[in-house]
Amino acid sequence: MNLRRLAINNPPILNENEEMRLALKKINEKGIGRILLINNNNELTGIISTRDILEHLAKSYESSGNFSAFLNTKLSNLMSKNLIFVYENEDLMDALSLMVIRNIGSLPIVNQYKRPIGIITERSLLFLYNDLREEIKVSLFSSRKVQTIKKETLILDAIKMMIKRGFRRLPVENEENKVIGIITAVDIIKAIAKLSSSDKLDRILEMKAKDLMKTQIETINFDDYLNTAARKLLEKNIGSLLILNEQGFVEGIITERDLLFGLYHLLIYQKYLKQLATKPT
Repeated sequence: MNLRRLAINNPPILNENEEMRLALKKINEKGIGRILLINNNNELTGIISTRDILEHLAKSYESSGNFSAFLNTKLSNLMSKNLIFVYENEDLMDALSLMVIRNIGSLPIVNQYKRPIGIITERSLLFLYNDLREEIKVSLFSSRKVQTIKKETLILDAIKMMIKRGFRRLPVENEENKVIGIITAVDIIKAIAKLSSSDKLDRILEMKAKDLMKTQIETINFDDYLNTAARKLLEKNIGSLLILNEQGFVEGIITERDLLFGLYHLLIYQKYLKQLATKPT
């Protein structure tokens, strides 16, 4: 299958010499949690994710007590230099395999001159579920140990928790440990972008989870199929679904990354079944 079929053809791209201020604006405009970086020859040189940005913000504030250094940081000093990418003529299954093996959520696509022309993401690959039979249930790929935060948790503490645990989203609970919302790395980046554009980034220190969380909670059941989960994520334009019990307590979560792994296994399994069906007896 051709790689370009599911690629995002106009990904956020910036010169590696630009500053963090512009990266924040770009993510806020595009709504994609990754920015591709190029040099003066328009060649791909790196990639920056929401995690990279949040980690740098936390470290910058801890070391200086303000956000000036963070906003003025050159992107070349922050970008992931262990760059993994694919060429436009490569096969989609090869790209999926690479994402699973390397445990990454996106792959830049470049032409023969190493100039970025697109990006393949976890979300874009979810469309493949539309063509697959329902074989695997949510229970097999969802996470049962879910990290949550309280609604009064400071945003800076939520950022630190995301960095420490490697999460991009955190369910928010009330005093009774019932889920009342969810906050994502992109939600925080957008708030940072809005505050920094008006020179009010210090206000992020006062903000709490309840100030940024989305209160619309989308759920799924352990017995539903992965296909249903993928379809719901695409329809709602979200990155995760919670599994709640009847009392409103969180029992699990399934994310785009979980569905990426499930997709890989489902494709391998169905390919194996086809081989068995065509094998001479």
